[in-house]
Amino acid sequence: MGNTLRTIRRRIDAHSTPTGRFFVRCARTGERPVPVATARFLDRETAVAAARLASAYRSELRRYDPGVRWHDLVVCESVGRTADATAPARADRTRNDPLVEFCHEVAATVFEALSAGPHRRVERAAMDAYLEHAESVTDPDDLCLTLLVAIARALDEHLAPGEQAAVLRAAADRLDGSDAPQTTRPLTAAFDDLRRVALIDDYEVEPGRAVDGRRWTVRVDGYALAAEEDGLPTLPIVVDLLRTLPRDDVTVTEASRIGGDWSLTLVVGGSRCRPRALARVRTGEH
Repeated sequence: MGNTLRTIRRRIDAHSTPTGRFFVRCARTGERPVPVATARFLDRETAVAAARLASAYRSELRRYDPGVRWHDLVVCESVGRTADATAPARADRTRNDPLVEFCHEVAATVFEALSAGPHRRVERAAMDAYLEHAESVTDPDDLCLTLLVAIARALDEHLAPGEQAAVLRAAADRLDGSDAPQTTRPLTAAFDDLRRVALIDDYEVEPGRAVDGRRWTVRVDGYALAAEEDGLPTLPIVVDLLRTLPRDDVTVTEASRIGGDWSLTLVVGGSRCRPRALARVRTGEH
């Protein structure tokens, strides 16, 4: 799947330009979905071709998860500074729509990154694990979470920490918003984003001390991914942190259960920030 997704995205990227007046959006909701979320095109004909490619991209994802949302993709032309802004959410959209879309975006970019390197066995292991568990999932919205858990386990079991770091960095570079100006508060920006898409309900950051780099303890409430017996999937958290920290390394050194919350210890940057736990982290109790 990853190779197909990467090929389609390359075809879209080859025809996009930052100065283009045309873009692709959903006719019903105004959203600009992956993989054309930030793409612009010089003429209508090229944008129409990109819309068809975007539909093919999402159909490829839908082969494994029928929860990938359908979009009536149309081509629009910018006529002002805010003409291409995403329209407000429709009242009839479900509460889980942002979470489902975010999970699919992360999964797709990780598969693309895997297919770009010598990691076909990891991609296959993730899909095998997902298909093994998908039949027992009764809520369609939970399929996207099952997919992320399967990917996280495959990365953890088949790739060394340094290899995981390279794959997740490549995935983060493909995410919508990765080319935005770097914020002065990247940690809170990432967790604000995770709260916005309902991957978490809330969070609290406590600064800590690190010999070389920056260390924080983040208490997370309502994390959508459940812990397994041998670890907590942290893949979407790390990918979004790498998106807001494009020049820093990130590692999760500890995950502890405190009541119903998770306490995560993060180290960012510095020469001693060696990747330890990225896709999954071993857990403890407080």
